[in-house]
Amino acid sequence: MQSQLQTMTVAQWMQLILLSLIWGGTFILTVPALEGFAPIALVAWRLTIAALNLLLVCWLLHISLRPLLSHGPRLIMLAALNNAVPFFLISTGQTVIGAGMASIFNSTTPLWTALIAAFLLRNETLRGLKLFGILTGILGVAVLLGPAAVAGLGGPPWAMACLVGAAISYGFGANLARGLDDLPPILIATGQCLCSSILVMVTALVTVGPDGMVTDNGSAIASVFVIGTLMTAGAYLLYFNLISKAGATNGSLVTILIPVSAVLAGMALFGEEMTVNGWMGFALISFGLLMIDGRLFKKRLRQVTPIA
Repeated sequence: MQSQLQTMTVAQWMQLILLSLIWGGTFILTVPALEGFAPIALVAWRLTIAALNLLLVCWLLHISLRPLLSHGPRLIMLAALNNAVPFFLISTGQTVIGAGMASIFNSTTPLWTALIAAFLLRNETLRGLKLFGILTGILGVAVLLGPAAVAGLGGPPWAMACLVGAAISYGFGANLARGLDDLPPILIATGQCLCSSILVMVTALVTVGPDGMVTDNGSAIASVFVIGTLMTAGAYLLYFNLISKAGATNGSLVTILIPVSAVLAGMALFGEEMTVNGWMGFALISFGLLMIDGRLFKKRLRQVTPIA
């Protein structure tokens, strides 16, 4: 039996907007953070700080970590696909691509999530409005990648590939997380951050060494601390609180709102300029996501359908 889609209250809409500003701010603060840290070091500190904060919350709320033990292999895979790999790819891509464009690439995550579920895992069926939304979103990605890659307008092709790869990795992670439904959301967040922090910290120490993990750049240090504390650990808590009250479908709307704050902040703070392809791609991706979500169009159809 399908449950009805929940209608969000004003307070929940405010939470959603706040969450989009926080996650959009991650792309902004990554810019100064990369001035002091290599991408792998940035991700290692971000995840370690987030894991420590989430462990503190679990301790304060008397939440036992014991249930995580029975999900070890899946949590390790989730840590790689939902944290370590995408965080590193985004940070690497942002060494040459602006925050606004990076956030637009990131907004394609629901497209890849649906495609992976339908064609690789075969646990969902694409038809009707959802299929058209997927095709529209793919067209948006093509608009972003095609002319921009040829002309070098959106950044080097390898950097754009990093950002697309991050979104695809998130798509795999979202599907993998469905097998952890028996765990409280706070434990899923804590478990994946804990596993990924260990994985990435070890990798960072091997690749850049202890000297590469430190910097005297105060802005970079402050940015990494805020990203790890507020924009990773804090955002997870806010997000899971939202979906527990408004539902996962309503919570997923944040992917459409994030680029708005990131693009505007990037233009205001760093003088970033969006190309025509960037705006067109963003419009197509947003329209595609709205069709995948479906509620706006279903509401419109109910309004115009005559009663027999």
